Amino acid sequence: MLTAKHDEFLSFLMAYAKSPKLIPPAYDMVRPFFGRADEGSYDLVPQAMFDPIVTGRTIAVALGVKVIRLATVSREGLLAGHGIDHELAARKFHGTSLSDRLMDRYSEELGLGLRSALREILFERLSSRLVEHLRLMPHEGRTPDIYHAFRRQLYSSVGETMYFYLGLAMAGNKRQMAKLAPLVEMLLKVIPVGEPADGSFAWTVLVA
Repeated sequence: MLTAKHDEFLSFLMAYAKSPKLIPPAYDMVRPFFGRADEGSYDLVPQAMFDPIVTGRTIAVALGVKVIRLATVSREGLLAGHGIDHELAARKFHGTSLSDRLMDRYSEELGLGLRSALREILFERLSSRLVEHLRLMPHEGRTPDIYHAFRRQLYSSVGETMYFYLGLAMAGNKRQMAKLAPLVEMLLKVIPVGEPADGSFAWTVLVA
């Protein structure tokens, strides 16, 4: 059942959509994220259940990029202070983030779906809460600053993906929605963060 808040959001999408019939199925795609925000948890799949082939293919198709390999950051590893997870999380990406790739790929496709109110709803009311639920607390004795960039990119990964997906729905672009939908679903399991600038076509992904 939709709460009043969620029903208001759905009404907003319907009111401004070029093709209203695309909104209900699109909303169903993002509904689980609202559920997680309300429940106060954001569970990801553990490393043992991570499928690099499916993940790489999903990123490649959604963004129109080449993906050669994936580097996983473990949430549990971060909490335990494991060196490799800490190193990847603390890294400042001088390459391209997921949100950058989404902007390059879909910004011209949004048309009338590009609305500031949609961005505000997704980022201020949803994305920030979900990332907080991941509870990526710094290991004891480490400075919180080293996690700031990583948390910010996770926040953008979640918010921007849903923003562009719903924006495409509002613009009536069913063909591009189909390319992006698997990435939306994947965010319930793993969160792609970005790729470095070394030309290795490698992506960093957060798992449980």
